Amino acid sequence: MSEFEDFLIAQSDVLEQLAYELLWRMAHPGADFSEADGCWDMAQIGPLLDCAARILNEAGLRFCRPYFGEEETPCFLMKACSFTPCPMLETKQNGGNENEGKDKA
Repeated sequence: MSEFEDFLIAQSDVLEQLAYELLWRMAHPGADFSEADGCWDMAQIGPLLDCAARILNEAGLRFCRPYFGEEETPCFLMKACSFTPCPMLETKQNGGNENEGKDKA
């Protein structure tokens, strides 16, 4: 796996875990999170992450939410990364994002 794919997987895992924990804690107030069953449901997690991205975007804040799409990786192939300069962007010559080095914030 490439360094970018490793970053993509690690960042996605962190965000999905945090979203899962938020949903679990809201559904189980006062309970110990160590008792969570760990069964993630992307049908619930995905919309929460979409909402968070929308809130950050509307506030004009940069964010990093990479994920693997069906046939794309939006933060890289679709040039939709809103966290530029991304530490994982490759140069344009290597198929990287044309927005490299530009600050969209």
